[in-house]
Amino acid sequence: MSVRVIVEFHLKPESVDTMRSMLRDALPDTRGFDGCESLSFLHSQDGPNLFVALEQWATRESYEAYFKWRSETGVIAAITDMCTQPLEPKYYDFVGV
Repeated sequence: MSVRVIVEFHLKPESVDTMRSMLRDALPDTRGFDGCESLSFLHSQDGPNLFVALEQWATRESYEAYFKWRSETGVIAAITDMCTQPLEPKYYDFVGV
């Protein structure tokens, strides 16, 4: 059964435009990664420095493999440098109602 992953990105104010540019470049590879079923990025109306990733993966393990790959390529470190809080993916199962 698929797993939903939610990640909040609390950005430094000066990093918002850089993050948008990075997402344009990085998201095609994410969407093509084995196990990625869907991915949407949201920008908060109430917090101009908050982005949220809503992701659906085939399994938690497929997401963890993706996150490991992004860490190895340096993307996670680059994003972490733009954030004021650590990245903490949260995993959810569908309730089925």
